Amino acid sequence: MGGSQVNKALLTQYSEARKGLEPVSAWAKLTGNSEVYQAFRGRRRVAIPDREAAELAAAAIAHARAAHGPGAVAAVAGSPLAELIGTVLHEPPIAGPRSAEWARAAYVVLWGAQDRRPGTPWVIAGRYKGQKVVAIGPHPARLSDETLVVRPGSDEALARAAGHVLLKEFFVDRPVFVDRPELSFLVRPGGGDLLGPAGRLSLYGEGEPAEVLVPHQGGVLRRGVPVIRVDGEPVTTVFDLMLAEYGVARDGLPGSWPAGYDDPREPYTPAWQEAVTGVAASRAVKLARELGVTAEKTGGQCAILPGRLEPGALRAVLALLRLTGGGWALPPAPRVLAVPGPLGQLAIPGLAGPGHAGFRSEVELLIGPGDDCDLTPPPAALVARALAELNHQAVESV
Repeated sequence: MGGSQVNKALLTQYSEARKGLEPVSAWAKLTGNSEVYQAFRGRRRVAIPDREAAELAAAAIAHARAAHGPGAVAAVAGSPLAELIGTVLHEPPIAGPRSAEWARAAYVVLWGAQDRRPGTPWVIAGRYKGQKVVAIGPHPARLSDETLVVRPGSDEALARAAGHVLLKEFFVDRPVFVDRPELSFLVRPGGGDLLGPAGRLSLYGEGEPAEVLVPHQGGVLRRGVPVIRVDGEPVTTVFDLMLAEYGVARDGLPGSWPAGYDDPREPYTPAWQEAVTGVAASRAVKLARELGVTAEKTGGQCAILPGRLEPGALRAVLALLRLTGGGWALPPAPRVLAVPGPLGQLAIPGLAGPGHAGFRSEVELLIGPGDDCDLTPPPAALVARALAELNHQAVESV
């Protein structure tokens, strides 16, 4: 019998669709009414033979790849089907605006190597409205006005340099984006939990100067922040700590600071990132200024489509969006997604919890060990064998 289990409602619908149809055609028919079985996710599952489970998984994978491209099937690292599927997500998918948001953004950045095919019609629709598209990654990209080719693994340095320029020119030199409540919370200079809102972005001009140690590449940077005392302990704001981290100098604060954008020694200046990424310092400055000016004129209509990015790079890119008020513009969710554990334990924001039902509904088959998934992972060898038999049927069903 094997140890495979499947959502009972899904099995009932698939068995009904399978009458008179090959597996891929049956799955194609089933997904036309997928909201019926998706409404029963997290409810009763029943045991089925491993071979039947492998056939179902293979039918879903073959159809998704043929109908939506290879990126429509993905696995979170750690899933037993990850090697078979090939497209491995090293971080869980993120919930956010879908591809249609591209057309409404004034400035779009395609950042990182893309696993999935971009929603080309949305990009074209945005271009008709005067949208600018910038691609950042290891290779030039189509459909972009400009491409910044970075060395593999160096995306974080470019994002940090852009943040350095944004913070200096749009916050310190000219306070454009003053309404950033998430940056106005008090925090201890050494980091830790947020202590409550300060009511303003910065304590500069009222607090006493204090040195902080900012972690950087296994060492520390000595920088300074303004602090006040709360219950006898020094505290600063998230914004002040961010300025110290990004190396944006202000008079009277201790520490080692960049002499300007052309200082190659101190992180995270445009000149410093040039040696890391290979992107000219002037182009890093241009990217930051275009993001800032566009956000200022349009009320934050900037969007970033993240590709394969390391965790540090992803956090640095997200910081740019916090600064400009922009948002994610994500490609379609995978149609078939294999995960290594229960969704709640993985903390997948796009799939766990009732607040993201729209994102979950885009995933036609969730393969994982938890009761909140549609199907437990069948043995990879059986799925591979079933795929080999079904691949030629997928093209005929689309």
